[in-house]
Amino acid sequence: MKTKTAPVLLLIWVAISGGEAFAQGAGIGVVAGLRGDATVRRQQPAQAQRLKFKDDLYWQDTLNTGADAQLRLLILQKSVITMKELTQLQLREELVSPNQPKKKSVVELVSGAVRVAVDKDVLKDNDYEVRTNVAVAAIRGSDVYGRMISDDQVEYCTGPESSVTAIHRDPAVGRRELRNLQCATVSPGGIEVRGITIDVYRTLTSIGPSGSQNPNSSASANAKISTPPPAGDTGRIVGSRGTSNNPYTMNSNVLNRGKKSETLGSPQ
Repeated sequence: MKTKTAPVLLLIWVAISGGEAFAQGAGIGVVAGLRGDATVRRQQPAQAQRLKFKDDLYWQDTLNTGADAQLRLLILQKSVITMKELTQLQLREELVSPNQPKKKSVVELVSGAVRVAVDKDVLKDNDYEVRTNVAVAAIRGSDVYGRMISDDQVEYCTGPESSVTAIHRDPAVGRRELRNLQCATVSPGGIEVRGITIDVYRTLTSIGPSGSQNPNSSASANAKISTPPPAGDTGRIVGSRGTSNNPYTMNSNVLNRGKKSETLGSPQ
């Protein structure tokens, strides 16, 4: 299936008030957008903690979103992970080893649905995967959606001009290549692939209704994040280097503005 939609490029420029969190070694990412209630569980301390806008993130974090909640994460300034409601995942990194020539960033999806958009430059030196107990999605091109349908069934979909290798946990079933707006439904017995339209992909990856605001995280009002615009539209990155086309807009001025109501944009 062909589309004239521009390639999904993820070139992010984010300035956090008080200095760059990454330069300070404060973790591997930050909470870049939040609506509703979300929690993080770390090895130390073991109990779940409520997340707030601009909280730091670390490898091995286990994140959960509540009902009618959405969470967006900026990881290493090079990837954006968007969690829908009632989603649980863990962030992990696997280092280079004799059997693994490149570092690997892993999103371990336990339940719910997630969208992962990765700067293509990252994929030159790092592998990136969305894993479930059913199958692994090895990201080859930048924009991928994954959803746990049930305990033994998962769906992976690729965005415009993106690609992924869906690898079944059972080697006898094998793998399938997905490219440019395709979905794979992976079940214990096989991998079924179908084509979708850009409108279907926007619907799948929409972060949902406005929902209730989290009264305990007013700082999240400072984040405004826009998802891909319709074909022909462009996004903008605002920073000291000026503007650039970008379907994922993170406006550093908005991050610091201190507005009273937060926005997590949804596709038009």
